[in-house]
Amino acid sequence: MLKKLSLLLAAAGLLAACGGSNDQETIKVGVTGDQGRELWEDVEARFEADTGADMEIVVFNDYVQPNVALQDGELDLNAFQHSAYLRDYLNNEGGQEDLTALAYTFISPVLVFSDHIDQVSQIPDGSKVAIPNSPTVANRAYLALQAMGLIKLDPAVGFEPTKDDIVENTKNIEIVEMEASQVPRSLADVDLILTGTDFAVDAGLKIADAIYSDTDQLDKVDPTKKNIIAVKKDRAEEELIQAVVRHYHQPETAEKIKEVSQGANLPAWSDQDDALGDFEKLMAK
Repeated sequence: MLKKLSLLLAAAGLLAACGGSNDQETIKVGVTGDQGRELWEDVEARFEADTGADMEIVVFNDYVQPNVALQDGELDLNAFQHSAYLRDYLNNEGGQEDLTALAYTFISPVLVFSDHIDQVSQIPDGSKVAIPNSPTVANRAYLALQAMGLIKLDPAVGFEPTKDDIVENTKNIEIVEMEASQVPRSLADVDLILTGTDFAVDAGLKIADAIYSDTDQLDKVDPTKKNIIAVKKDRAEEELIQAVVRHYHQPETAEKIKEVSQGANLPAWSDQDDALGDFEKLMAK
């Protein structure tokens, strides 16, 4: 029922849009999943009370349409992805001059679940493992599998390994890449799944039941995997857009991040941040 509601909300938001909203006192923010909706409803209440403007939250159930809608002017902002994902989207789909990172939000772990294995040390040889097929999420999944001692990767690839970069399959595991939303649903058919918190929570999994989280070793997580608020470059300095960032970067939001993610996600902003500058450097690599 919630998925149907998300789809209806997304459709209604897009149909109601008539070009960009530069001249409107309504800010449309695209998010994914129930977790994203709950978090932004908290921001919405404070933003509307303080500014007198409206905020409309548009919920999507995939990782492509929020960027398409932002490029098309049907959204003012979106908040569902990390910097590396946006870079790859722009490189693959075009529009490098359109979108940028506006601000950091949180870092979300890649979590490992099993319905019959209680700890990493119990993972048997030949285990079947499901991971998301989105390249930037798969990167982290392979790094997590290495950190768990299941595979070894070519060290030359740094933070962006693929299946082809496995140089040793220590436990002879079988890795299956699939659509991110399908990974939690495959739990009964595989030995392990590696998934993000949004899809895990939406699927009814308890974060406390994860047998591993890659943010347990935060120094080994690529900093470009911090989630962001994205915007069109030519709108980044607009007063109302900046007001959204100010209302997001509050202690109340930090607490809500932990609440909706069952304590898994970690706030990832500071007063010294330059998300836009960092993203420009990332795109220039």
